[in-house]
Amino acid sequence: MVSSPLVSSPLTSPSLASESSSQPKPPQKCPPSSDLDSSALQKAAMPLQCQLRSHLRQLNINVRRILNIHYPDRHVVALLIHKDYEVGFRSQLKKFKIPVQDDYDPLDPSNLRDPDYNGWNEANRTRAACGLFLCRILHALDYLKDPVKQAVANFFANKGYIDSSEFLELFPVKKT
Repeated sequence: MVSSPLVSSPLTSPSLASESSSQPKPPQKCPPSSDLDSSALQKAAMPLQCQLRSHLRQLNINVRRILNIHYPDRHVVALLIHKDYEVGFRSQLKKFKIPVQDDYDPLDPSNLRDPDYNGWNEANRTRAACGLFLCRILHALDYLKDPVKQAVANFFANKGYIDSSEFLELFPVKKT
């Protein structure tokens, strides 16, 4: 049995097929007008997680030790790694002159870049920053397996990022 490639016919009605002038024309692509600032059109994009992992592999970094990647702010990548791997990871980053920002505070309200938060007072902005960081933590925990998930949750609970009520929701006590 021989199969032939499928050939699609144009989807036009018989009345339109005879009148070529009444068929809609595809839109023309035009370059942006010269009065637009080209710098406004350029956007600095952070690499996707798979691309970032690929870049880190090229630097001889064991990406299996990276538990989670997220982007908390502009030009900042946060990596959740195993604590025993921290020294080796930092030395590898230093070897390739990649700066590490130890003083970054995810709970700082100045990190809220969304204009919706501009009118909020400092206390509400701080609460919003804490809530967003907690959402990032809980989202990261969703992708971890149980033994690692519990260890990471304990770490964040000891740091004060996760309340005891949220911790109990993550790991409910099973009644036997």
